[in-house]
Amino acid sequence: MFKRFWIFLLLCSLLLPRLIASADVLIEPNNDFYNRQKTECERLDRYFYANGASGSVSLKTEPGVRGVLSGVVENGEVINILATYNYQGETWGVTQIHTPDTPYDKLPNGWVPMSQLLPEYDSISFSEEHQSEIYSYAGNYEELQAVVEFTIWAWPGSGIIRGTFLTANLPEDMDAYYADSPAYRDEDGREWVSWGYMFGIRNVWICLSDPANDSIPAFNPEPPLDFHRSGDPAAETLTKKLSLPWLIIILVSALVVITFILIRIFWKTNS
Repeated sequence: MFKRFWIFLLLCSLLLPRLIASADVLIEPNNDFYNRQKTECERLDRYFYANGASGSVSLKTEPGVRGVLSGVVENGEVINILATYNYQGETWGVTQIHTPDTPYDKLPNGWVPMSQLLPEYDSISFSEEHQSEIYSYAGNYEELQAVVEFTIWAWPGSGIIRGTFLTANLPEDMDAYYADSPAYRDEDGREWVSWGYMFGIRNVWICLSDPANDSIPAFNPEPPLDFHRSGDPAAETLTKKLSLPWLIIILVSALVVITFILIRIFWKTNS
């Protein structure tokens, strides 16, 4: 019995990497509309910056509703859009905001038009930008077998390290597991490969030319973003309304001063 138990543990240890890799479960928001329409929602799980025209974005309880809010996110803050839904031709995204010491069923969540968000530059952004330079990797990953631990990057040249990983924990059939993965060669000749999923982390890049190096310079950092900074439209309207009376007051005052000066000049001339 005891021998069988150890055999069972050994089998579990061999299967664990594949089991973990297959457990790619989307964190689902505790949102009533999402729960009703999840079969019509498209999974995304990508980070975005709030970029509302009023200086913030309002989270709605469901797409298309007016006035019913579940939270407000200031421009520049990052939220994770877990899934999207097409509402009358407009794409909306649902988010759930992590709040410390708050039960799962009480976490702030809601929907926002995707037009009010800017995507955080990530592996997907890089691949879209360098689409013509991306090719399928046809090697056998022998570069990784030569190191004990390798560095995981957000994208080539990002300067952002997503973590490190022990080579010994890679699946034995990784050549087949990561076959035809997207690859990229930078201007300095370094070859990079992208893995869509790696033990709980999605869309990571590994520099095959120097896998253990964690000091590769950031030659392709996140580009600057242009956020809306217009402030509250109501406040702007109020400012415009106030500007006209003040302009009239200034013009009238200037006219009075000029008239007074002309009268003084005319009076001295006739004296």
